[in-house]
Amino acid sequence: MRILLLLACLLASAAALAEEEPKPRVLVLEPSSEVVNKPTLNTIASLMLVELSKQSGLDVISASDVKRLAELEGEKQAMGCSDNSCLAELAGAMGARYVVFGDVGQLGALIILNLNLFDSQKATAVNRTTVQSNGVEDLPSKLAAGLRELTQPLNHSAAAAAPPSAPTPTPEVKSGPPSPALTWGLIGGGGVVAALGVAVDLGSPTSDNAKVDPVDFVGPALVLAGVGSVVIGVVLMMSGGSDG
Repeated sequence: MRILLLLACLLASAAALAEEEPKPRVLVLEPSSEVVNKPTLNTIASLMLVELSKQSGLDVISASDVKRLAELEGEKQAMGCSDNSCLAELAGAMGARYVVFGDVGQLGALIILNLNLFDSQKATAVNRTTVQSNGVEDLPSKLAAGLRELTQPLNHSAAAAAPPSAPTPTPEVKSGPPSPALTWGLIGGGGVVAALGVAVDLGSPTSDNAKVDPVDFVGPALVLAGVGSVVIGVVLMMSGGSDG
């Protein structure tokens, strides 16, 4: 029996895993810039990849994967694209529906990272956000919050797609008439206990003296218990008869 229960649990777990929706796959491209050098852009792209990978609801692909694909296809120039059709082609080749890309600019003393979330299936932008810092060295501390804001629509759509859990129905308890065996048992047993209490009280050797001993309480206690049992049985019998 335990083996059958274990097999049933394993089958239920496998079915639940099979019904889980796949995570949205996000392709992370290296940001472009005319004010930041290439090594710094590589570091920013790596930070973006790490922060997005921390979000459990996303399946993240690095830009290096795309570079390998582009090298195999002899299309290195595709890595510099930023228009909708080019991004859709890149994401589709990697099986990713969404693309994160951006550019790093400078406004006075501020470093500005503009981030875009692109839907390759609909060929439209899903969300945009901007991360500002006083310098490149301050950018990592603000990047996580900016990426969470950027991918917020993906988290909301995944939560909306999950079917609501059905409430567990509460079983309706129907009360029927009391069992005749129970009612007569209470009446008959109560009568026997009451009679026993009278016999104990009458047969007690200290029942006639004026001194109150502990044994004098045994008989009256049995009588009260017996009478109470009889009363309960009669009440149950009357309630059962009225319900019928």
